[in-house]
Amino acid sequence: MNRCPRVLCLLALSAGCASITKAQVYTPMPEAAVRFPADSWQNIVYTVAGFNHDHRREFGLDLIKKRNVVPIHLSIELRGANMESARIQLNGDRMNLRLFLPDGTALLPVSGDEVAATLHAGDSARVRSKRFRGDEGLLSSEPTRGYVFFELAPEEEYVVKEGRIFHVVHGVAKPLDLTRSLVAFNVMIENEPYPIYVGLNH
Repeated sequence: MNRCPRVLCLLALSAGCASITKAQVYTPMPEAAVRFPADSWQNIVYTVAGFNHDHRREFGLDLIKKRNVVPIHLSIELRGANMESARIQLNGDRMNLRLFLPDGTALLPVSGDEVAATLHAGDSARVRSKRFRGDEGLLSSEPTRGYVFFELAPEEEYVVKEGRIFHVVHGVAKPLDLTRSLVAFNVMIENEPYPIYVGLNH
């Protein structure tokens, strides 16, 4: 499979892990930051991922501010020739979800049930009803969709200010444009993981 050099470059980056102090400097957003396509057609797997800045309307609260997680809407389906006979499936244990931020930092997923368990009843029910179900078996032309959640951890490395997220490295807070991030995950083909990469719409 041919992979975009920019994707490989992004995946190769790593964020600094030195001791973090309270941020004193807020840097501007780099104008040249790469924005990846918000839909991906790899083999016969078609994926769309998106970040809703106004996700409070979906969940009744700001999950980034209140729960320190980033909700990303994910839709996966099959399109193209031979899709009906294809046996491509999701396996939650081997999906290996990641959200790669513009500075190369990889955020790890947290399950919808874990997020819901920390919320009040009404908010908890909304999260559970909208979460992505990654163990639904074989993919088909009917989209499997829902929200996946990525944790901003450790918390002291992130600042939420005026609705924007900043990554704090060596006392400098770098703004994160989530629309320039990259979602990565695996689907299973003949019991082997097959990587999928997709940018975010908004």
